[in-house]
Amino acid sequence: MIKNGYRNDCFVASVLLTLYANFGELGGVEKLFRRIGDKDITAWNSMILAGARPGHGSSHSMQLLQELCQTTLLQIESATWVAVLKSCENESDLVAAFVDIEWKDDSSWSSIIGTYKQNDMELEALGLCNCKEMLNEGVNFTSYSLPLCFSACSQLSAICEGKQLHVLAIKSGYNRDVYVGSSIIDMYAKCGNIEESENVFSEQLEPNEVIFNAMICGYAHHGKAQQAIEVFSKLEKNCVAPNHVTFLALMSACSHAGYVEETLHLFTLMLDKYKIKPKSEYYSSLVDAYGRAGRLEEAYQIVQKDGSESAWRTLLGACRNHNNTEIGEKSAMKMIEMNPSDHAPYVLLSNIYNAEGKWEEAIKCREKMAKIHVKKDPGNSWLV
Repeated sequence: MIKNGYRNDCFVASVLLTLYANFGELGGVEKLFRRIGDKDITAWNSMILAGARPGHGSSHSMQLLQELCQTTLLQIESATWVAVLKSCENESDLVAAFVDIEWKDDSSWSSIIGTYKQNDMELEALGLCNCKEMLNEGVNFTSYSLPLCFSACSQLSAICEGKQLHVLAIKSGYNRDVYVGSSIIDMYAKCGNIEESENVFSEQLEPNEVIFNAMICGYAHHGKAQQAIEVFSKLEKNCVAPNHVTFLALMSACSHAGYVEETLHLFTLMLDKYKIKPKSEYYSSLVDAYGRAGRLEEAYQIVQKDGSESAWRTLLGACRNHNNTEIGEKSAMKMIEMNPSDHAPYVLLSNIYNAEGKWEEAIKCREKMAKIHVKKDPGNSWLV
């Protein structure tokens, strides 16, 4: 391939770098990398990943990262940070590598924050996006980095940090951006301040489906079904097309509130007017609504149409709440047929038998569970 002039083809070279690394030929990887004339960011990422193999530590990847920053004008992207993260023995290594980079622009800050967020490291993402540090470096938050930071606040219920970021978003004008605005609405709702979510929602000049969905999901999160329905009415009046997220949040809110007819209406509206194909989650919400109302026969008919494990599980839970042995047995048998190793149908059915005073059936159910080596996860308590 070198003879045919492919050594300067970065795509081909990157594939070869990965191939050599997979066979443990790190010496060959290094030689090939150095022979590439005009390296692009993909080649650098492949080389950094090659050095991130188990047992090689993070020092080599760190050196490559420094070389990348000091000798090229290439823009570091999220894939680069993912490659470096894989080589780090702990999170502090990645922070140290990032801090050591002399030239950090908006993109590099966004990339590393996104890398942490994608790897479920919200605390690290939030700690790294310290407002003062970024502003001192002359770096601005972007419409990409701000939603990542607000999402980290949501996951950690860090409302104080969220408020600081909200102020910064207002000063920079990004609060008018639909993705930033929706992430602010979501953050306040998940941190327990639905009133502030409402304020942010009302400030949106031209809300689209992303903004409407954030507010509807916020109300659903707080069990405010009626308010969620009212926002949906505004969405329709504004001629904004709802999507699957809209209906899932609405149906979930209505089912938990016991609004059976409203849940069914939304399901029908989704099918007939908006032509959205229902997924298992929608059927589960519908089953949940009927189940909470004690209308188990109707719920059973719905589950037979869908047939998903989640819908059967929802129905079985409703049977447990209403002590319906007949439909409970059918639901449990169907769940066992679909997933024999799942302990839930055995436990729920046993509880139904116990509630009905059918002690022998309950014992047999538990014995059958033990016979096929299905174990129930032990419960935990914070009481001491």
